[in-house]
Amino acid sequence: MEVLRIMMKDVSVILSHSWSIFTGFMVMIFGYFLPIRDMINLLFLFFIVDMLVGYWAAHKVEKAKFSKKIVFATTIPRMVLTLVLMMGTFMWDNVFNQTAINSYRMVGWFIAGILLYSIAQNAYRITTWNIFKRIVNGIKGELHIKKMVSENNNIEKENQRIKKQQ
Repeated sequence: MEVLRIMMKDVSVILSHSWSIFTGFMVMIFGYFLPIRDMINLLFLFFIVDMLVGYWAAHKVEKAKFSKKIVFATTIPRMVLTLVLMMGTFMWDNVFNQTAINSYRMVGWFIAGILLYSIAQNAYRITTWNIFKRIVNGIKGELHIKKMVSENNNIEKENQRIKKQQ
């Protein structure tokens, strides 16, 4: 009976310190992932900018209203998946002592590139500024130097023709 009373007392002491234990555990996890904090913050910023520019493009082009359903159906799951991928590849690199190329950086670069592509696409839809279209095409791999040179030559010829008419 005495043993049971002592065990109950110990359990109550542990439970009274449960918040401290939980906080310590969370700080330990946060500290472990501290080296990827900047990459995660940048990717979250890109997600937010992509969401805002996407909404702006949808509002301007399609006259769509802001929808929380779309945000929670697309942006939030992608953000969570990105966080899980970054954390998983960071742990993978640490466990296997991967030092040649960091997998978490490759994943971060890839996702950042996708987000920048999406931002540039939506920016072109908003402004129809040709530089955004060229950025999108450059990311697609369709940017040809010869094409740009010929376009610039055509623009110069058009400017000269306009000057002659004046």
